Order: sequence, then C-alpha cells, then structure tokens
Amino acid sequence: MIFFTRELHEGYQDDSGWTRLAAMQYGRNFKLYKRYFRLIQPFLPASAIRFSTFGFHDCEIIERGWREQKLHVILDTAGAIMPLPKRYAHITFTGVRRCPARLPRKKEWWHSDEFHLGSRSKFCLHVMFTKTDVEIPADEIRLRFQHEKS
Repeated sequence: MIFFTRELHEGYQDDSGWTRLAAMQYGRNFKLYKRYFRLIQPFLPASAIRFSTFGFHDCEIIERGWREQKLHVILDTAGAIMPLPKRYAHITFTGVRRCPARLPRKKEWWHSDEFHLGSRSKFCLHVMFTKTDVEIPADEIRLRFQHEKS
C-alpha cells in the first residue's frame, strides 16, 4: 500500500495517540489517490474501473482460493460501510500468474485497497486486510453479488 498504509490505518484508531493527525493525513492521501487513479484509469481494464466504484471496507473474507491463474475471494458484505447490492460478493481475479505470497485468512476484514499499474499484468490491486497486506497482479477482475455464499 502506498497511499493507505497500515501505519496510517493504525494511527486512525481512537487509542493511537495521533488520531487527529492521522485523519488529516488520510484525507490528504485520499485526495492524492483520487488524482492518481484518474491518471492511471485510461490504462486499466474496464473491469477494474467498475470494481473501483464499490467499497468493501469492513467486509469479511469467508472463502478464498487460487487455481489455474485465478484468485477467487468471497466476502460477506453485511458489515460494509457503503451499501452493496447483495449479501455476498464473489470476486475473481484472472491472469494471476503466481499465487500472491500471502493470501488473507478466512475471518479477516477488508480495510482498504488501491489500484496500481502492473509491470507483468494489466493492474495490481493492493489490499489491506486485518492482518495481511496483499498485492494481486491480474489482468481482469470479475465481481458478482449474490444473496447466498455459493
């Protein structure tokens, strides 16, 4: 994560001792990321741009797996800050040449994400989970919402 770092996330918590400063820095970084995203947007696939319109903050991972250059994640969206269409989000990254080094565990929560251009893929989505930071280099991202897990 470049704009939304773990240090900044931890500083944003009430007991950090620098919540106010972290909130100001977060606001600045949010504006910077918005400008950055507008700059890279013409180079991103349409699926990544569509995905960026949803916010998954406080969604819980209930399943994840990697096979044949695909990473599949199922999120329980019940705790999401932004309203989402249905209870479960099924996210599939395709063109993932290697399984990310550290996959998030079940029961971890999605905190923040940011898109970057990839060097060997069309994009790289950086995601901060409760305990794990993951970089997912992929060519496409599919998203569907369902009322059931499977």
